[in-house]
Amino acid sequence: VIEESLTLAMRQALSFLQPHKMKWNKILKSVELENIFK
Repeated sequence: VIEESLTLAMRQALSFLQPHKMKWNKILKSVELENIFK
């Protein structure tokens, strides 16, 4: 039962973060680039 509620929470979190995914990808890419050029 705990695993089911956990996966449910994970799904809710993913669906909640979905709109922000593009923004996060941009942030991650920019951070990676900064780390490369350091």
